[in-house]
Amino acid sequence: MLLAVHEQGVLLTGDSGTGKSALALELVCRGHALVADDAVEIQRPAPGTLVGSCPPLLQGCLAVRGLGILDIRALWGPLAVRDRQSLNLIVHLASAGRAHGAASLINRHRTRRLLGESLPVYSFVPRLSHNLAALVEAACLNQRLRQRGVAADRTFIRRQQNAIKRQT
Repeated sequence: MLLAVHEQGVLLTGDSGTGKSALALELVCRGHALVADDAVEIQRPAPGTLVGSCPPLLQGCLAVRGLGILDIRALWGPLAVRDRQSLNLIVHLASAGRAHGAASLINRHRTRRLLGESLPVYSFVPRLSHNLAALVEAACLNQRLRQRGVAADRTFIRRQQNAIKRQT
């Protein structure tokens, strides 16, 4: 599943039943755009660039358990659907038993290679107490900052190291 969230292309991955479609619906409700549901076509038009799109037959459709197939364009208007989007990060919804450091405070900078390009991966374990849409939005904004050379975790580590040096 591919969405445009804060101008970042987010590939949602995870096992069936982890809540990808419900998360996509929540993100669309919050003003973001659907690119493709289950059939994401990814191309590499140039080195360092991945672009995702949806087959024409499925464009604008989102299958949501309990609701069926929704026409996102008809429900939320033309801005809620995009034909294509650059791919910037992966958000993986992990089952509770399959989490890979999902609770870690410091992002371990996991990556996944697609068509020879490396993409950052953010993993979340869906829980009732989590607002996954807010977590995805924050991951996208954080990725946008990283693209500009700003990494909050590295800044925090530097501050911490400086504080330790001052105390010794």
